[in-house]
Amino acid sequence: MRLYAKGRILKRLGLDDVLMTTALLVAIAHAIVMTIAYHYGWGRHTQYLSDYQILNAVKWIFVSQGMGVVAPALGRISFCLFMLQIVGLTSRWKRLSLHVTWMSQILINTVCVVMIYTQSGVHVSALWGAERAKCLDPSVQTIYGYFQSGFNSLSDLYLTILPAIVIWILQIQTTLKAGLSALLCLSIFAFAASVVKTYEIHILNERGDITWNFVNFVIWAALEINIVIIVASVPTLSPLFKDHTSNRTYYMHTLHDCKRTGGAASAPMGRLHSTTVAAGSSNRKPSHTDDGERGRDTGVAVGYTRFGRFILMAALEFPGKDVM
Repeated sequence: MRLYAKGRILKRLGLDDVLMTTALLVAIAHAIVMTIAYHYGWGRHTQYLSDYQILNAVKWIFVSQGMGVVAPALGRISFCLFMLQIVGLTSRWKRLSLHVTWMSQILINTVCVVMIYTQSGVHVSALWGAERAKCLDPSVQTIYGYFQSGFNSLSDLYLTILPAIVIWILQIQTTLKAGLSALLCLSIFAFAASVVKTYEIHILNERGDITWNFVNFVIWAALEINIVIIVASVPTLSPLFKDHTSNRTYYMHTLHDCKRTGGAASAPMGRLHSTTVAAGSSNRKPSHTDDGERGRDTGVAVGYTRFGRFILMAALEFPGKDVM
């Protein structure tokens, strides 16, 4: 649906869509791997399983762990890139913080994946008992797991707070602010899932009855993956619910001017530049300022990309009113 909304309707696919699609494919692979693990006995006590079943169940549990790290990380990076489109040039610190967040996601989660599969050096199969090898102390992985998962939780919280900050500084009606916040701040659910998964990391220290003990950890890892993908994609689906043949006109003022003057209504003559955007269209026509000078096309000054503005407009209906 995301690809249809942005690719077919808006005709504007980006790197964030590629990353989210990749995250979805990894999530599907994770589900397939855990289905295989279930086939061999994941979710049952080891006392009821044969050695062959235990070996294969544990094998696929370990295979899934890297996917459980990569998929939500790609989803968060995708949402960071999406927010960069909405934030635009309005604030240097917001852009910088988003860049730091997605780069940290790559670094910290990559180290986690490498650590998972190199605990036994080149003897990867030693992780599930297929061979003997000297492995890293499980407590090391547990400690880093707390750090990595805690960082992801904070990232989800940040990606919940930032859209709220961006929206609530706009000079629009409170009901519109609430609606846009509900649309863009859904990462709070990802934050909740990530916190619970962080709590379940203590199980990494335990190796007895592993097919049973890892049940909650894997379930919450799967929930985190899918919640991140869903909540990061919901804001991009608004074009599916709009009439793109409509000729209604929306008026938007630069965020720079609104922040400086305290709103569109109080903006001084000759300073406020508006951009007229037809619903469902990315064509923009520059207006004329009241002092007779030709208004600029404020695609950069407004601080929002065309797609970012479309999301804000398409989120709720408010034709003929100043959005910001």
